[in-house]
Amino acid sequence: MNKANRIILFLLLAGTPFGLKAQERKVNVLYLDGSSHVRPMSEIERIEIGEGEISVVPKSGAAEKHPMGNIDRIVLDDKTTVGISSPRTAGSLRLTVSSGRLDISGAAEGSRVEMFNAAGQLTARTVCRNGAATIDTASLTAGTYIVKAGDNTYKITVK
Repeated sequence: MNKANRIILFLLLAGTPFGLKAQERKVNVLYLDGSSHVRPMSEIERIEIGEGEISVVPKSGAAEKHPMGNIDRIVLDDKTTVGISSPRTAGSLRLTVSSGRLDISGAAEGSRVEMFNAAGQLTARTVCRNGAATIDTASLTAGTYIVKAGDNTYKITVK
């Protein structure tokens, strides 16, 4: 094999992993019920955030609409996770993270709500009055927190 053929072979082989890697990149919309909605990034034109829903718009065909209340998180290219700060419900209990605060509604009168950081340290505590409570999250560092409300436990993202 002459030098020119070796160079061409090297260039072809060097380009192969990049093409395969591009095919592996995906957008995965994970629902609270555990279902997964996966689409290769190469097929997606854009992702739109609208009133109460997220639409994954492909380069061709109809958009996939995902109600925000059903979404747990979106994982991009198996590395980047996007948390959805939308209302979460479990039975009659509802948690909403927005504008530097966590609102809890539908809880039993007098039930305790506690928030823990990723290290397991208690960062906030309150008691529900008239079925509702609020925790100020503006002073917390961005990250994932565990909220224990009554007998329920939730994972939330503070941005």
